[in-house]
Amino acid sequence: MYRYGEDYADRYSNVNPVMASFSDLTEDIVPSRPPQKPAHTKVIEDRSERGRPSSGTPSVSSTTYRSERMPFVEPKGFFISYWRLFWLVLLVVLLVLIVAILTAFIDSPRRGSGEVSGTAPPTTLDPSIPYHRPRLPTNVVPKMYDIDLTIDADDREYSGSVGVTVSCSENTKYIILHSAFLTIDPDKVSVSRDGYAEPLDVRRQFYFELHQYYVIEMENELEVDEEYRIAIGEFKGVMYQDLTGLYISEYTDVNANLRKVIATQFSPTFARKAFPCFDEPGMKAIFQVTVDHPRDYKVLCNTKVALDRPSAVSDTWQVDVCEATPVMPTYVVGLVLVNPDYRSMERIRPDGFQIRVWSRSEVINHLDWLLDIADRSLLFFESYFTRNEVIRKSDHVAIPTHMFNAMENWGLVTYYESNAVYNQVTETIRAKVWTAIISVHECAHMWFGNLVTMKWWADVWLKEGFATFFMYEAMEVLEPSWGMSDIAAVEIVQDALIRDGFVTSKQMSDPAIDEVDEIFANFGWTVYYKGLSILRMLKGMLGTEAFDRGIHTYIDRYKFSNADTGDLWNEFTKATGGSLDVKHIMDTWIFQKGYPVVTVRRTTDQTTGQKRVVIEQSYYVLKSESTTINYGESRYGYKWDIPFTYVTSSDRHNVVTKWLYANTTSETFDLPGDHSNNWILGNIGLTGFYRVNYDIDNWNRIIRQLADDHTVFTPVSRAAIIDDAFALQRAGLLDTQTAMRVTLYLTKEDQYEPWLAAIRRLNYLYDRLCFSPIYGMYEIYVRGLLRDVEGAQGWTVNTDQENIRAQSLREVILQAACKYGSDACVSTARSLFQSFIESGEPVEPGLTRVVNTVGIMYGNEDDWNKLWSIALAGNHVINAEALAASSIPWILERYMSRCVNLSSDCPVTRHQVVGQVGNNVIGHTVAMDFIDDHWNDILATFYSARVFEDGILTAADLSNTESGLRVLESLLGRTSESHPAYSVLEKVIEKVKINVEWTHAYEYEMRRFLESDEAKSVL
Repeated sequence: MYRYGEDYADRYSNVNPVMASFSDLTEDIVPSRPPQKPAHTKVIEDRSERGRPSSGTPSVSSTTYRSERMPFVEPKGFFISYWRLFWLVLLVVLLVLIVAILTAFIDSPRRGSGEVSGTAPPTTLDPSIPYHRPRLPTNVVPKMYDIDLTIDADDREYSGSVGVTVSCSENTKYIILHSAFLTIDPDKVSVSRDGYAEPLDVRRQFYFELHQYYVIEMENELEVDEEYRIAIGEFKGVMYQDLTGLYISEYTDVNANLRKVIATQFSPTFARKAFPCFDEPGMKAIFQVTVDHPRDYKVLCNTKVALDRPSAVSDTWQVDVCEATPVMPTYVVGLVLVNPDYRSMERIRPDGFQIRVWSRSEVINHLDWLLDIADRSLLFFESYFTRNEVIRKSDHVAIPTHMFNAMENWGLVTYYESNAVYNQVTETIRAKVWTAIISVHECAHMWFGNLVTMKWWADVWLKEGFATFFMYEAMEVLEPSWGMSDIAAVEIVQDALIRDGFVTSKQMSDPAIDEVDEIFANFGWTVYYKGLSILRMLKGMLGTEAFDRGIHTYIDRYKFSNADTGDLWNEFTKATGGSLDVKHIMDTWIFQKGYPVVTVRRTTDQTTGQKRVVIEQSYYVLKSESTTINYGESRYGYKWDIPFTYVTSSDRHNVVTKWLYANTTSETFDLPGDHSNNWILGNIGLTGFYRVNYDIDNWNRIIRQLADDHTVFTPVSRAAIIDDAFALQRAGLLDTQTAMRVTLYLTKEDQYEPWLAAIRRLNYLYDRLCFSPIYGMYEIYVRGLLRDVEGAQGWTVNTDQENIRAQSLREVILQAACKYGSDACVSTARSLFQSFIESGEPVEPGLTRVVNTVGIMYGNEDDWNKLWSIALAGNHVINAEALAASSIPWILERYMSRCVNLSSDCPVTRHQVVGQVGNNVIGHTVAMDFIDDHWNDILATFYSARVFEDGILTAADLSNTESGLRVLESLLGRTSESHPAYSVLEKVIEKVKINVEWTHAYEYEMRRFLESDEAKSVL
């Protein structure tokens, strides 16, 4: 699963109406996600009585007691005689006896379904009660599912039945499954010994909504080493357009007809929303799926359709029976029903393996690249593992709406349509690369995640980190001219270093993850980007041969089963012949957040005169002055086992590795020969997940080398030097003058990797200085750095011949040149934009973003409205950022209002709009005021940490002042701690505090540099 689509919880403005069915079947109810409105208030309802009171009837919990100061009111009533009182009491006694007799009768055990009960929610959870625990007990595990579904795209409600064969590993009275937003008929639920028809006695059944459980309590214990059959004869569900479970995706075809596609998104915890199941990754089983559906729809499932037969529903329906799947987890069960407008293309290999791509007819001709890269990706992995894909077909389906970029259902990969489609006429090579790496990522999951599955979601990095790592490794083989390994170093590893450098970051594997919200939140950049980075470092540490051998034995040992991080490390240790304790080394990277900075110092032995080097590690972390570091919270005290690599100027092709262990503070080693004038460079090729600092003498030597001949360092090494220098300056570990002097050589730089690193860091300074009196000097300086490389780019893009790095360089340079006010850049972009708006003359794909951004920045309302219309027509990927670039405040206000309102059309990712406006210098105040004014509505509309972290609250990136900080602190005070926005706000406030302190501490130092002769030399 490649995670960058919209989150499921964003889509709920009200609780699912199917939840009403829970009110009659629930014990211990606490609302599950998605929550009831208001979303920022966590409500625990008391449903001890059956049914729900009318909205006009206050419950005891919703009223307040009157105080003793309430004025006296004369009592009113009626008189009753003693005889009447006697007969009334006698009647009450008789009623009590009748109720007691009925209760005893009802409580007696029954064959089959048992009682369905509901009680008040517990004030505390008792971990000795199995259904009070957030994870399923492991004494009853599934082996085989038989799932029958009846689905009609024109009827949102669907029905089904499921039979599950389970094995029992210890005696228990409880069978606990997951079920969410489903209505189960308890009279059609039974449990029997496998192979026997006679049902066992069921004491009761109930929902435990806090953990989304359906609990079957038996009268007698299930017995160890026995197999049982759970039959749920009927359940009903509802398909929404919420992108979770079994959902509806709608679009309008070329003839303006509304079309529907039925699709599934079960990862991470949504299979339970489609059918009752053991919805945890460790509960792997075989799945046999049967679908009863209208004949004009085609069923696609994990496996091939084995047979079809007539339906009892109608002559226009049919029943499709899919082949049984391999043993796999619930989250990769997949089902798609495509309408007659859908088309496919296919390849069939000589061995009969079938690969198909599917989409609506309008775009099917643009799926040829997906078909090609998916086929070659699977061949790559089959060759790498010397193991064929288990399922002998692979369908790849473009869905108009999707929660993520794509989903790795085994044998049935689904894609957000825009990620699957590549039009070589209108799109850049960058778009081609994007489609390729997403497809490779999903194909990698057939081995990492599907064949071998993590035991629990705490180790989700085992599938996502490996899939991200291999999407670049595979592309090095499939498209070697692209240089994807170097691109990964600067686009992925450096981004992970930046994100992981804050005190608010989190560790890659957290055994404490239990709840649904925690599971979903764990799908973040850490498991993808840091996962890739750690594996990249591990490969460099072990060498290719041992690394590959470890992966092969890991896959072979745990195929069709589950593994955890420790299991992986053990296989790598074996692959080294025991020469390295990989678990001991790598646990320091997995089970604590952040990373180290290695400081390199030269020394001279006073006795022998021998040149020596001392390396020492410390925790690199960005934090405000008021924040303290609790080193005791980490089991390793924020120390790491570090494979430190280095070269020297006299022997720059000889990479040396020195170990710096977590239980030591520093290491010392000798430098052979005369190294008096040599520089030392650490972390070669950016293979290590750490930063490197040097004594000032070595920094000066590196800067001198960059000025004399920067090509001595590889492009990735130059990028690492730049990024480390600015990161160290930001943390107060390197002086501002030295960090800025590293940029002086950029007037001669012409490669993508160093420029990406440089512009990323220069833009951070832009954010800090854009409201400063010295900004004018800073802008002139950056324009001087860009002048020559900007002139070399030109404005013509040849998508067929240029490589990805050349095109990427052009994009980042022209965007930066226009951002920093280059007259030539702005003039050309405005001219191209006017030609596009006035006459429809197309802009080269690689230039669309910069042209539209500049055009809107300098344009008027008519220009904005025209681009908005183009975005509504479908060209939203590039135009989203441009629409936020307007210099007209009321247009920006209208833009945000339209997209935050879920009932209004918005052609872009809604939650990103406010952040994009906030990163416009003119729009920053507009966006922060908008957030402040509409905060309660925003909280009620969006319920996802990622929406706020990567979207709405990025509007605060330009905040450098105490007043801006107070606005954020005010928002925090208005937010419930249970809302995901609360923890994000804490992170943002910490970052803004750092920004404020940086501005106070270093603005003067920036002025000193900008006024220096060295800085003036580049103007």
